[in-house]
Amino acid sequence: MWRVSMKNRGFVLAESVVSLIILSIAISLLATCYQGIGYQRQRLTKELIAARLAKEATDRLVATKGNRAIIRSNGLYAYACSSYVEVYHRQRLVLRVS
Repeated sequence: MWRVSMKNRGFVLAESVVSLIILSIAISLLATCYQGIGYQRQRLTKELIAARLAKEATDRLVATKGNRAIIRSNGLYAYACSSYVEVYHRQRLVLRVS
């Protein structure tokens, strides 16, 4: 039978507490990074949709040979004229290409 002194029990307990603290910090950092990646993905998806809508507006401008084109889709609207294209979401400018 092994005999464990009180001194050794204290070291085992301290090592366990330290390892749990390190593990909890690692898990919280992982969760924070995952949330940041989610926000970045949403932002990039919105920018991609805005770019596609701007392209559709310029294509319609060229196809109709008009002086302006307006397209609305999914809460976004794109305004294209001969010198620039703007895409808005809730009256907030998302993308402008000159």
